[in-house]
Amino acid sequence: MKQYFIPQNFAQEGMIYGKVKLRNAIEAFVILVAAILFIKYVPLDLKPTIYITILVFLPIFIFCIIGINGFSLVEFIALFFKFKQSRAILKKPSAKDKIMREKMLIEKRQKQKKAIEKEQKKEERQKKLNRYNGMFSKKYKEEKEEE
Repeated sequence: MKQYFIPQNFAQEGMIYGKVKLRNAIEAFVILVAAILFIKYVPLDLKPTIYITILVFLPIFIFCIIGINGFSLVEFIALFFKFKQSRAILKKPSAKDKIMREKMLIEKRQKQKKAIEKEQKKEERQKKLNRYNGMFSKKYKEEKEEE
């Protein structure tokens, strides 16, 4: 039997020509349409229009096609703003912060202990039920044998 090597990028779904993600291509098309509309409706001379196209729209178009760190341009921008909103400045915890953390840890331990105790009680009930069922089945077998 012959074995053939199939490359990883063979027939990847969601890719155009095996290189460009479909999402990136759609975003690039939207940017291209926006650039064409800008050029068409903004009354500028030829030189400023060329400069704006080359310095603004071309790099954005390229980033849309290529992506940034595996993300599409829109995804990257959304993640960037999400990071900006949720970032925090880390500082040395105050005494109040330490007390709050200790309380949270104690509550967490208590919840874990309760969960363990609940599980143990459940196992004990199951063992008792199994013993009772076992006793019943033994008595039943003995009664049947006597008949």
